[in-house]
Amino acid sequence: MHREQIFEDRLSLFVGENDPMARKKNVSPSALAKYKWVSAGAASGLFDLTRETLDWLGLPGVTPVMDCDGDVTIVFRILERTKACSMMPFRLAGEFASRYHVAAVDLDVKLPQRNIGLWSTEQGHDRPDCVDFVNRLNK
Repeated sequence: MHREQIFEDRLSLFVGENDPMARKKNVSPSALAKYKWVSAGAASGLFDLTRETLDWLGLPGVTPVMDCDGDVTIVFRILERTKACSMMPFRLAGEFASRYHVAAVDLDVKLPQRNIGLWSTEQGHDRPDCVDFVNRLNK
């Protein structure tokens, strides 16, 4: 496996763009306690970043209803259609903003930064689609 660190990104909480939380300013994390939480990609599973961050936000009783370790676009579709929220890297999620109707929640606290990396096989590292994706993120 080949891992390439691309950049650091601040975690953010996302909801559907029509959700009332998408328009509020300085939202307290406790206001999202009753939402359905969806863990997305590397923020779920092995590293349990979602659990760590929920505890840091003072939401120890919140448990994600779904862990989506596969295609992140599934998470965006869930956010568009339900009253759910998900934690994702801000800039990385922004790459999908033009295709999916989601918005970052303006929290009254800043979430931690995380390294964003690309994992690929040694042979797949130079694939045109991987190179293009990395180049778009590095602009």
